[in-house]
Amino acid sequence: MAGQLSRRNDLGLGQGAFLRYSTGLCLFFLVAPLVVLVVYSFNGSSQVTVWEGFSLKWFAATISDRELWIAIRNSMIVAGLSALISTALGTLTALSLGRYVFRGRRILAGLLYVPVVLPEIILGIALLVLFVLLDIQRGFLTVVCGHVTFSFPFVGLMILARVQTLDRTQEEASLDLGASPWRTFRRVILPPLTPALLSAMLFAFTISLDDFVVTFFTTGPGVTTLPLKVYSLVKFGLTPAINVISTLMIAFTLVVLLAVNWMQEDGTRQRLGMRLGGGLAAALVLLLVMSVLGERRQSRLVVATWPNYFDQGVLDEFEARTGIHVILSYFNDNEEMLAKTSFGKPGIDLVTPAGFMIEIMGKQGLLSPLDPDRLPNLRYLDERFRRLPFDPTGRYYVPYTYGFTGLFYDSTKVTEPVDSWRLLWDERYRGRLLMFDDMLENFDLAHRLLGFRLVDRDTAHLDAAFALLQQQRPLLRKHESNLVNEMLLGGEVVAAQNWNGNAMRLNRKHPQFKFLIPKEGTLLFVDTLCLLQTAPNPAAAYAFVNYLLEPANAQRNMQGILYAMPNPEARRRMPPELRDDTTLFPPITDMSQLSVMADLGPFLQEVRKRWIRLKTE
Repeated sequence: MAGQLSRRNDLGLGQGAFLRYSTGLCLFFLVAPLVVLVVYSFNGSSQVTVWEGFSLKWFAATISDRELWIAIRNSMIVAGLSALISTALGTLTALSLGRYVFRGRRILAGLLYVPVVLPEIILGIALLVLFVLLDIQRGFLTVVCGHVTFSFPFVGLMILARVQTLDRTQEEASLDLGASPWRTFRRVILPPLTPALLSAMLFAFTISLDDFVVTFFTTGPGVTTLPLKVYSLVKFGLTPAINVISTLMIAFTLVVLLAVNWMQEDGTRQRLGMRLGGGLAAALVLLLVMSVLGERRQSRLVVATWPNYFDQGVLDEFEARTGIHVILSYFNDNEEMLAKTSFGKPGIDLVTPAGFMIEIMGKQGLLSPLDPDRLPNLRYLDERFRRLPFDPTGRYYVPYTYGFTGLFYDSTKVTEPVDSWRLLWDERYRGRLLMFDDMLENFDLAHRLLGFRLVDRDTAHLDAAFALLQQQRPLLRKHESNLVNEMLLGGEVVAAQNWNGNAMRLNRKHPQFKFLIPKEGTLLFVDTLCLLQTAPNPAAAYAFVNYLLEPANAQRNMQGILYAMPNPEARRRMPPELRDDTTLFPPITDMSQLSVMADLGPFLQEVRKRWIRLKTE
């Protein structure tokens, strides 16, 4: 009778073909990308989307990457500490709200929802401002505090939901029978809470391991978590190494989920789950102990720069010679670098800004004047680069590299003669064109096509350039600065803006890609080495800059990064095919011929307004 009643009351939910197929389709879209990612982690190609046969070389390269394992270690430690602290705080909060009545209880319960509904980026900025006001240098401690602040409200709400379902008569009976409050908690309250505690702890661990935004705002140099490492790898270009990292993380996640599920069952599986979970916890503790014991106690230098901007062999030799460990921190553009160095104590010693940014940073008091007596190798520099218009005194910078932007295209797909930036407005290549994700580069190029100059600061010219960029927008694949070579090689685009050094790296392996300076001219850049006013280790910074200026070191560095350094003696030491390459060393007879971007002052805000409109409309 009960079965018949159940069948008669059955609404038939889940039995329709539409619901079954739509559910299956959703699961397919959930699992298919992960399957593709795992398969392509065994790819022999250097491109993530080009299959060249089965290979384990990217697993070998990834597993031997010391920086990657440091990032994984940091992520595990931060996630483990965050999960433990968040679970402890969340449990206390849930018991307080679920068991006691006190003044302000409703307000406290409401505050738990703030991090849940608040956009994570706002929380990250708020934490950054707090640490700056408290004059706390950002590092490991601030990252853990940020993760706990973000995750413990989630944990508290999850455990609170379980606390509110507990039968209080059992607690009262335990106390009436003479059990102490602590014994009552352990024997009566804790057992039914355990599944919720485990679920909440796993959730806190997962969101901490996965977090990028809060970590980005609260971290300091030398504290790179896995999401930040992957972010920096994307700047170098997408390779199957990212797929390998993801495959390893998927495997780890499945093991953790298996352990948690088994721990919530009875009998043999529960014991296996406890052993597996205990093994994972022991491995985490061992990782922490070994990392602390194995950490080298040495002086360190933090350099904020762009990807592929220092030859690794040169860095390794500097560390071997001086005992100073160089840590590279990467930025997307000059504006991001300015934002990160303007707050409190960023823990950065040297930065490599473009010349125009020196004017801005100097006005804000961010740079420390350089002492030439501590840099005897300045004598090797080309004097034409020593006192450029953005710092006529030469007090705040040492010229590091120079280069220029040009037009880079696939000659097998663009077969007509090319000599103008107008190629990037050609309707025939709609959806296969690329522009830098850089405000000044875009508007400078548009001004050149119209016969103007951005440095003239003319609003009418700016509006005309904006209209030209609006006309181009539907033709673009996207705005992108870091993956230009990868998108050209993968066939996604046929023509793009590119820097000469970046273009040379691809052209050496794939000569079908051609680089030229269009007839309208181009923007040349001079990137510099500058010492921050808040640099924690200025002595190491002076030693590093002086080391880079040695001709032998400058020669090897140029051959590694394929950007020119204004060091004539170093250039003379280079192989003829590089020394005489006009793509690497543009012919310069007079520095006044260079179109170097200057500080636009208040006019920069007008450019920024139109850039935001261009990207959002």
